[in-house]
Amino acid sequence: MQVNFPEDKIDLFEKNFNLIDNNNDKKISAEEFKILIRVLGQTISEKDLDEIINKHFEDGIDECVKDQKDNEEKNNKSFNNVNKKVDIKNLISKINNIKNNEEKTQNNLIKNNDHLNQKIINKKHINFEQFLKIFMNIYSQPISLHDLIKYFQIFDNENKGYMDIEKLKYMLTNSDEKITEEDFKLFLDSINSKNKDTIDYVILSKMIKNLS
Repeated sequence: MQVNFPEDKIDLFEKNFNLIDNNNDKKISAEEFKILIRVLGQTISEKDLDEIINKHFEDGIDECVKDQKDNEEKNNKSFNNVNKKVDIKNLISKINNIKNNEEKTQNNLIKNNDHLNQKIINKKHINFEQFLKIFMNIYSQPISLHDLIKYFQIFDNENKGYMDIEKLKYMLTNSDEKITEEDFKLFLDSINSKNKDTIDYVILSKMIKNLS
């Protein structure tokens, strides 16, 4: 369902669009599109993002070589539903944002097979009007802090306010859109977790929301 945003929201989206537009040509690439979607608080999986790109970005065969060079230069320079509460993919997408904040390369944003990656490289850029049209159709309301805490409470059988870290690790590294053990360690380091066995999921939820 298409969402209609107020003017002040659209202005905010455009400001972020311009910040993501590295070469200031008023257009963004597929890679920049993914970054912007994350910046605007959307927790869409990599697979779904690639499908959106393949559907909405026009083929750009004539620009293939140029786009590849541009992408290489940028990369060298830079980065199941439980009780209808919170999809685990949403949580993982939030945690994946931490990797971006740690200045990992933009290549990490595209992790599908080589054939799909090549198709994405061969896509044209889109301008803000095109982006807004796409965004209005894929936008979903961000997870509330209350729902996020409620989700973690499912795994707190004794209602102590803490969650077992090993249980969280297993959940995140074995789901459909799993993260690696290296990324999980990076996640724990980023939240300065002093306790090696448990984690305060209220504090965790607030930190995840701050990434939105």
